[in-house]
Amino acid sequence: KHYRKDNNNKLSGLVITADPAGTLDTPFDPDTTEYTYTVGPDTPAITVTGTPAGNAQVTGDGTFDPTTTDKIEVVVTPEEGEPKTYTINVVRNKSTDVTLDELSVAEGTITPSYADNVDAYSVTVSSDVDQVNVTATPHDPRTNASVSGNTNLQTGDNPITVTVTPESGDADKRVITINVHKKNTDATLSSLSLDNVTLEPTFDPSIT
Repeated sequence: KHYRKDNNNKLSGLVITADPAGTLDTPFDPDTTEYTYTVGPDTPAITVTGTPAGNAQVTGDGTFDPTTTDKIEVVVTPEEGEPKTYTINVVRNKSTDVTLDELSVAEGTITPSYADNVDAYSVTVSSDVDQVNVTATPHDPRTNASVSGNTNLQTGDNPITVTVTPESGDADKRVITINVHKKNTDATLSSLSLDNVTLEPTFDPSIT
């Protein structure tokens, strides 16, 4: 009996899994050859399994890293005829995490204590402090935190800005303000007066 080679180059099934699970833009259809699969920023791997409709050989499926893979091509090669390629475009959403594990000033204690939903803090430092060391540690290692305004402190209030920029970019950044109050040690009187009394000599700030 003559064996007729199979020319079916379609998939009967295409299964894509991930943990956390992603989303497929459209349900699988053997006649649809291009898809988009979207995962979150913390998905470590995507597994693609293609099942041939006939006796074809399937290549290109397997497990992939979404941080380095943006396209997966599953090729169905029949016993006879042209192969068919199913393309899966991988979209990995970037992290928008702007929370901090720590926010502190070495030269004093910030108030209130750090909280993820609070963006304004204050701290008082002594008069001999010209700059403060701010520690801002992002929870997500892909997030960047930068500090500005923490040098050349003047007597009184000095606003310091902590800018927290997530992997997703400036559009999702968080700006935290720390008001640093530098104490004044100048104890010199600007004036001195007593009711119904004339001072002799007249008041001079340099005379004690």
